[in-house]
Amino acid sequence: MSIYRSKQVLIVLVIISSAWLSLVVHRSYTLSLSTVEAGERDQQEQHSFLHDDPVTQPTVIPPAGPARTPTRTKGQIGLVAEQEAAPSTVLKDGVKYVSYLPYAGLTNQFIALQNAAYIARRLNRTLIIPPILANEHERTKSNQPWSEYFDLRRLKQETGIDSVEWHEVRKMTLKQKLLGHEQSRLKNEPLPKWQAIAQNLTCHVVYGYGDWESVHTTETSFLAQFLFKPVYKLAPPRKPQTIVYDRLKIGAKDNLHMEDIVDVDDLVDRYADNADQLLFFSHTFKIKDPKGRRAWPQAGVHFRFSQATLDYVTSIVSERVGHHVDEYIAVHLRRNDVVRKCTNPSGGNQSIYDCTPPMDWYAAEVEKARALAGDAALPVILTTDTRDTKDLEAIEKFGWYRIDHSITQTEFEVGTFGPAMIDSAILATARVLVGTSASTMSRTAAQRQKSWFNRDALFPRKAPPNWVPPSA
Repeated sequence: MSIYRSKQVLIVLVIISSAWLSLVVHRSYTLSLSTVEAGERDQQEQHSFLHDDPVTQPTVIPPAGPARTPTRTKGQIGLVAEQEAAPSTVLKDGVKYVSYLPYAGLTNQFIALQNAAYIARRLNRTLIIPPILANEHERTKSNQPWSEYFDLRRLKQETGIDSVEWHEVRKMTLKQKLLGHEQSRLKNEPLPKWQAIAQNLTCHVVYGYGDWESVHTTETSFLAQFLFKPVYKLAPPRKPQTIVYDRLKIGAKDNLHMEDIVDVDDLVDRYADNADQLLFFSHTFKIKDPKGRRAWPQAGVHFRFSQATLDYVTSIVSERVGHHVDEYIAVHLRRNDVVRKCTNPSGGNQSIYDCTPPMDWYAAEVEKARALAGDAALPVILTTDTRDTKDLEAIEKFGWYRIDHSITQTEFEVGTFGPAMIDSAILATARVLVGTSASTMSRTAAQRQKSWFNRDALFPRKAPPNWVPPSA
């Protein structure tokens, strides 16, 4: 065969190989997208019971303006189609909804959720629940539905509060989600493609957020990921029958901005006759209730962990101890950022050791817990964020079982926010809880212990003024 003929054969083989490789790559890409989209369909089917009604026709909130042709960029956003349309929000005709911007870290987001659920109950509206979102302390910019940890069907049965989640009513393609995630990473630098398809969202100002008080990381992350551009709107005038409180006496920041909504009865009075199908608030976490924190007994206590969450707790606790465990003592040792609550002037005159008690103080409470439980053999399960060598040595000395989610692969097993949510469930369902008083997670777990099991949590003693440990 001539050299020329050999070259021709070689060229043909190269062309055939390239075509075959392109087909494989295209098929692989198509399958990967199909797998993700199938997973999304499974998730929608899993939660659809919250909002099923084949008789009622949905209301579709149309996109705000025509879609534009975006320019391709590097990375995942390059997947966004050239003619990507805006997402639609599908609401049922005849149903009035309420929702809100999530706030700060995970436990604060839960408190905002319980307050919003109570408001939904008072206003007789269906609650649209934002997902759990990362705050400034977390590396991810992801989100995860609360229904992956809580039993929302039981919430409906026990309270009558109807709820649906944003991923169910805000139908978004994989490409739109990728664009939202990219925008959430860029914070205040709007991507042209995001700007082109994001929709306006009327957001009613509560507690000054969106007006004189700036929204923060979690709020902006929600807006970016769900392709919303907020249009902040001041509250309507206060109703004549509404009681006006001295705000300092009900825990508000100050007596400035007196027309702002800071307590729940004022909010309910002002919006009781609101005709909008979707009523969206800028803030619910800090809302006050001078009549006794009714949001907990009427809403928050009914957010029960799902059976799947409880089963996972049993499995990792048993695996860590080395045999099946039904009951245990839980210790929540909170370190790191919690120290700011004692060093912050607004935290009052607290000793630094009220926020980070010495390990021996926790050990003393564990002995009390053993006595309360009437079982000296109960294993001690520790959830903690400490990386301090002395703390870790003490934990080893005491024989406590530290849950390490990097070993249990909790994030992989149950989702992005699995480590924090599983820790919450471990604390809430322990035979006895020893918590950190400065931690919102500990205090919320203590509320659950009291409401669900009539058990009192234990906390290390308060430090005397100017006290320092002998070894300091």
